[in-house]
Amino acid sequence: MSLPKTFISCDWGTSNFRLRVIDTSTLEVIKEFSSSEGVKEVYQSYVAQQKLDKHTFYANFLKEKLKEVTDLAQKTIVVASGMVSSSMGMYELDYTSMPFSSTGEELFSKMVTISEDLSLLIISGVKQEDNVMRGEEIQALGLTAYLEGIEAGVLLLPGTHSKHLTFKENTFHLFDTFMTGEMFDMLSKHSILSNSIAKGPLTENTEKAFREGVRKAMVEGVSKNLFKVRAKSLLENRDKVESYYYLSGLLIGDELSYLKAQNQKVCVAASGLLNRLYQMALEEVIHDRERLFFFNEDILEKALLTGQKKILEQQHECV
Repeated sequence: MSLPKTFISCDWGTSNFRLRVIDTSTLEVIKEFSSSEGVKEVYQSYVAQQKLDKHTFYANFLKEKLKEVTDLAQKTIVVASGMVSSSMGMYELDYTSMPFSSTGEELFSKMVTISEDLSLLIISGVKQEDNVMRGEEIQALGLTAYLEGIEAGVLLLPGTHSKHLTFKENTFHLFDTFMTGEMFDMLSKHSILSNSIAKGPLTENTEKAFREGVRKAMVEGVSKNLFKVRAKSLLENRDKVESYYYLSGLLIGDELSYLKAQNQKVCVAASGLLNRLYQMALEEVIHDRERLFFFNEDILEKALLTGQKKILEQQHECV
């Protein structure tokens, strides 16, 4: 059976929801819609009501949002990844066990019929003995084509819960999770440090503060240096934006410090300011630039779509 000319990509995370109508052959985005109605919010709304079962409640939500991007009177396939397959999501699927290869054939997926013209292909997450992820594995899958010339290394997916996936010969074998983004959010908003920092642009001075934080974390660790954010503000009247980047440097430096003692290639998939921060941090951790590889932003934008298309292709091969 041939692939449909278009499919709808659904990226349904804990706190975000995004639909994109995709040209299957080119992966061009034709139309899109996004909101903050992630799985957590939808699940809370489901629990608060008692009329509908879980599947029906989520299906109604999805159909209502799909009206923003497509005509539901025609045949539609939605490919969904992220927290949609979690216990809070629409249809819980068990995790796939590591490893998984560049084909993605090891990943669990399930086609769910919502109505006569609407089908939902839900993709599971991945687990190992001490770790789990949902969603990042599809982005990693979409990046494998650009890793083919690299025999072995580690793929970094920075974010709220940064993932580091170890790969060899185009197969992902292990991964680690670093709560860098969430820790920064908690410390900057809900700790005693919140009054000593302020968000601002990356400048020559704030870059110096960031790099200082990275170096401190590498040598002395994070815990010893956290309170110094407040102490420097009180004793030295340190600029709050500089302190903001110093804190960021501490946490990112701690995440990356283990790479100093290794020799493998490090590939980073991040965009915007986050990409710049990880570049600067890795310059402090790894002095051999030949070990570092940063994906272009246009590649990153299509990584999730490429991974979802691979799963869609496999589903059609099995029909």
